[in-house]
Amino acid sequence: MARLSCFRALSASSFLLVAGSVKTYAQMSAPLVGMIAGQGQTRNQIQPVVGVLGASTVRAPISLGTNLLRVNLAPSGGWALIERRGQAPGLMTFTGITPGEVQAIAGVSPNPVRVSFSPTGKSAALSFSNGAIQVLTGLNGTPKMDYQTEFSDPAGMSALAVSDDGTVVAAVTGAGMVYVLGNSASQSLAYSGSRSLGIAFLPNQSTAVFADGGSGTVSLCRMAGGSPSVQTVSSVSFSGSEVLVEASLDGGAAFLVTPGNTAAYRIDLSSGATQSTTLPVAATRLDRLRDGNSFVVSAEAGKPAWFLTGNGSSLQAIFAANPGVRSPLARRSMAREEQVHD
Repeated sequence: MARLSCFRALSASSFLLVAGSVKTYAQMSAPLVGMIAGQGQTRNQIQPVVGVLGASTVRAPISLGTNLLRVNLAPSGGWALIERRGQAPGLMTFTGITPGEVQAIAGVSPNPVRVSFSPTGKSAALSFSNGAIQVLTGLNGTPKMDYQTEFSDPAGMSALAVSDDGTVVAAVTGAGMVYVLGNSASQSLAYSGSRSLGIAFLPNQSTAVFADGGSGTVSLCRMAGGSPSVQTVSSVSFSGSEVLVEASLDGGAAFLVTPGNTAAYRIDLSSGATQSTTLPVAATRLDRLRDGNSFVVSAEAGKPAWFLTGNGSSLQAIFAANPGVRSPLARRSMAREEQVHD
């Protein structure tokens, strides 16, 4: 037993030494895992994560200039729509962690209520308090305000999604109704569900995935041609007042979390097969990282950031160290050591 205790203590010490070496290496070479957008009072910040998945560190916020109201970071973190006081959102691109100049986009209105990117960030839909929705395309090259449409509902809007080519917009009402919009005045009802409804388009497709917390179902909705067609692919035991869902880069799977809960899921959109894992912390977000199939699920100030990754056949949670914050893995090792001593 004494030998086992010593081995556990040595393992914990070795981990701390390795973690220190990894941190030093990450600071020296700084391969980029991705970016983390701020929330709440830090919504005007972006923090880079350097290293590799499983051995990464969250760095201090990048300097983005003055008078920032909000930074809307695109999936994978290659660019962002920057909102400044008294100005319409402009496009800022990043070279690694170095921000470029803010590029104005003609025709874009100031003060959007909601900014929603397409799965790969090529397009974005901006909604405004007067019911207008502006669709921006070419964000990965030549950005433009492609078209404007209108939408309003007595229950309000709870979510907004847009396809990568910008041709299809889906608006979710507070009552759980999904309407399909486009570059015309017409709109069609695609789905009637619960107030707990998450939606995301599949990359480079006009098909969206719906995750309905009321019915516990995950469905696909094909929106091409103006005739929405919904097909249920899986039933999942998830619950929550809000559902966050994103599709894998190949469009073959959906990742799902509910804020405030620790359960996370990956659903195969062809077979309906479901994988699940328990996160070490409650999810607060589901933001796509640089590799495309990993997502930020928690990034609270003064704590490690946690990622959900579905690369390969496994689904797991991985943390990124936050300088000055003790590693959660080290805490677990020490806890096991104390248990052996007892």
